[in-house]
Amino acid sequence: MNTHTKEGKRSVGKPRNESSKAAIISSTIKLLEHSSFANLTIEGIAKDAGASKATIYRWWKNKEELLLSIYLDVTDLSVKFNPLLSVEENFRQVIIELSRVLDSTLGRALISAIVENEDLLKKFHVHFLNQEDWKQKVFWRWVFMQESFNLKLI
Repeated sequence: MNTHTKEGKRSVGKPRNESSKAAIISSTIKLLEHSSFANLTIEGIAKDAGASKATIYRWWKNKEELLLSIYLDVTDLSVKFNPLLSVEENFRQVIIELSRVLDSTLGRALISAIVENEDLLKKFHVHFLNQEDWKQKVFWRWVFMQESFNLKLI
């Protein structure tokens, strides 16, 4: 096989296959419905998906990365700021959504993995909490609320 990367280097193995990726994701979710994250293995996922372990490792570094990737792909965990609501109400909505999402099979598996893996926690944190757009909106909402409050006092 003679495939090349953008840098012109020869890549190793077969190119990534989207249908294999979908089968791996589906199998992982299915297996988590019947087993804990601790009992989930790359071998079991590969067997159920009809893929090789090498295929899984081409996409993901380990089962923790696979889980986080699936979780982020199948859940809508982006922070949505509603400018019509107060900062407090926006925060309440974020917490409710986060609770709902984490109280799922994938969410519980992710919590289990995060407890054991600090790097995974950092990656989850970066995705969920470090959304600059959200932080800027909250900041400007707060500034606007302060200015409105000051104007009422004058």
